[in-house]
Amino acid sequence: MLTRRLVWLLILPLWWACTPDEEVFSELSDESLYFSTDTLYFDTLLTTQLSPSYRLLLYNPNKNGVIVPGIRLKQLEGSPFELTINGLSGKAFNNIKILGKDSLLVLVNGRLPVTGEVEAKRVLDYLEVVGTTRTNVVLDAWAQDASYYKGLSIIEEDQTWEAGMPYVVSDSLVVAPGVTLTIKAGVEVLMQPGAHLFVLGTLITGGTPDKKVIFRNTRNDRDYREAPGQWVGIYFLEGSKDNFLNHTVIKNGEVGLRIGTPDDDDIPDVVIANSTIGNMSSDGILALTSDVYAYNTVVYNAARYLVANVAGGNYRYEHCTFSNYPSDFFREDPSVIFSDNILLANEELLAAPLEARVFNSVIWGTQKEEIEFNTGGGASFIYQVGNSLLKTTNSLLNANNNLINTPPKFFNEFLYDYRPDSLSPLINKAKYLNIDLDNLGHQRDSLPDIGAYEWVPGQKENDEG
Repeated sequence: MLTRRLVWLLILPLWWACTPDEEVFSELSDESLYFSTDTLYFDTLLTTQLSPSYRLLLYNPNKNGVIVPGIRLKQLEGSPFELTINGLSGKAFNNIKILGKDSLLVLVNGRLPVTGEVEAKRVLDYLEVVGTTRTNVVLDAWAQDASYYKGLSIIEEDQTWEAGMPYVVSDSLVVAPGVTLTIKAGVEVLMQPGAHLFVLGTLITGGTPDKKVIFRNTRNDRDYREAPGQWVGIYFLEGSKDNFLNHTVIKNGEVGLRIGTPDDDDIPDVVIANSTIGNMSSDGILALTSDVYAYNTVVYNAARYLVANVAGGNYRYEHCTFSNYPSDFFREDPSVIFSDNILLANEELLAAPLEARVFNSVIWGTQKEEIEFNTGGGASFIYQVGNSLLKTTNSLLNANNNLINTPPKFFNEFLYDYRPDSLSPLINKAKYLNIDLDNLGHQRDSLPDIGAYEWVPGQKENDEG
């Protein structure tokens, strides 16, 4: 019995020592708390659409806890923003405890009202901590009205989209057979997750070097500006013809252009000029049994192929730059493949004659082999490659003034700047093809450069012209 009592006497002080002291709360002052930032930037938000949530931390660096009388939006119920604290949402919260050496997570999102203006309009509010005069955060956003295509939308008569408010596609937008959609310079088309543009008729984009037509994802915050796979792609379907894309940027989708326009002639049904396609979670240009002509066009960073022309067709690429250095995924395939066949889902092999011509172009990337010719279908297969810089192990391509396995020396491929620098082997190594202006509208001389860009003396990194 005595022994048991001694054991309890020994254990009791240890148990008591491990019991936490009751939290001591001090009076709130201007020095008690501070936020992780003094301004929360939302960039440009589409009006009427709920924004993503942005994170803030309210720190208590002191030993003792504090009880915050209130955390609120200055405009309260008139504010377009909303707070989420401890799993609850609202405009204001009272009597919030923050323990010593701890922090409080505050989520902020917004649904900005329609402005009635073409240009983006700045919207401000303030997040305030009641009981202090200096602990607050500026909520800074730009509200942008837009024209919305919600659900399945079909364009059944000719339309022209003018620059101004962006056009937002939430699901599937279809250009009907025999109908032309014309998109003027400076138009932005914002594609929400899962969105497609299907073209059964004709798509014409009329961008310029200074005012490009842009197809991209809807989110513009930093982590999403260059993230692939945020929408599906632009699909040209059987019967579509006379398509012309000029000075157009297509980025951050699954497939940039998927072209399936088989017919009985070799006239290009899709012409891609002075354009840029990049950051695709699958393919840049995927064409099946189709006729395609591209010039002054850049295709960069795709998880599978930058260019895949399969199951036959007629393809011509002049003054193009194909560069594959993706940081978001691991890749195994070559950047460019030309194939006279494709294996269908039912294991049937579809084969057709193929002609491919590549001139004055760059095909480069991280693989040892970046260009493949697949003749497994047994169909007629004709290809020509000349005056181009290639990453390849194919000795047959070491001809026709091609440069083999010579680094192109771009300005900075990791910043998506594929212009040649002053020491680039691309300079003056192309053949004159009557394409007098480059992707940025710069004049080519009588000894043009390989690729989509002409080297300009004195140009600076990331200078778009």
